[in-house]
Formats: sequence, C-alpha cells, structure tokens
Amino acid sequence: GVVARRASLPAAMADLDAAEDAAKELLGIMEAFPRFKERAVDPLHPEGERGALVFRGPLKLVQTVSKLTCASKASTVGDRFKALLSRSKWVRQEELEQALDGADGLDGLDGRLAAYDPAREYVAVVVAELQR
Repeated sequence: GVVARRASLPAAMADLDAAEDAAKELLGIMEAFPRFKERAVDPLHPEGERGALVFRGPLKLVQTVSKLTCASKASTVGDRFKALLSRSKWVRQEELEQALDGADGLDGLDGRLAAYDPAREYVAVVVAELQR
C-alpha cells in the first residue's frame, strides 16, 4: 500500500502524523487479513486490470474507518471491511493521476503499479485530506 497525504502549508504536524498512523493501520490490516485480495479487491475490477483500491476522505473519516476496521471482530472480509469497502473504489491505472490529484506522499506509486503482479498482488492507496 501507499500512504498518501494531502495538506496545504502550514499543516499541523499532528494532523500529518494522525493521517499517516490511520493509513498505516488500514493498510496493515488489509495486508494481514487472509484472502482480502480475493474477496474484496478482485470483485471490483476485471481480471488482470492494473490499478489501485483507493480510499480517500477527510482525516476524521479515515481515522474513524481505520478504528472501526481494526476493532472489528468479524471473521468475514465483507463484514470486517464493510466501512472501508463502502467508501473505496477501484481506479484503473490510467485514471489514478486524476483521482489522486493534489495528494502528496505518492513517491514510488508509479513503480509499484508497474511492478506488481495483478494475479497475486494489489495496490491500495489511502488519502487523508487535511483541513486547509
């Protein structure tokens, strides 16, 4: 996954840290959960299509979804990630630049998109929009 941050200067460092923490928690639970790709990501796009699962929203929403997802005891992917998946979308590689317009912290995304194997891996991007 890629942690993306959007902020205008001067942004409070506390907000940047909070955004990064929430995004890392979400990306970590996605990576750790068995069959997340198969059950949650694959149904969102045609087989073999390159792109990314994108969750973008205000910092408070990203924090809330992260807390709900991490605290959930649900055993199925659909139940465990309901809050995240209902607010996420699959974005084709060709459309990602426009979808992530204005986001910072995307270093390495192009390389990751070019290198991943869609049959076994996926790319997830979390963008927390900070107040201006």
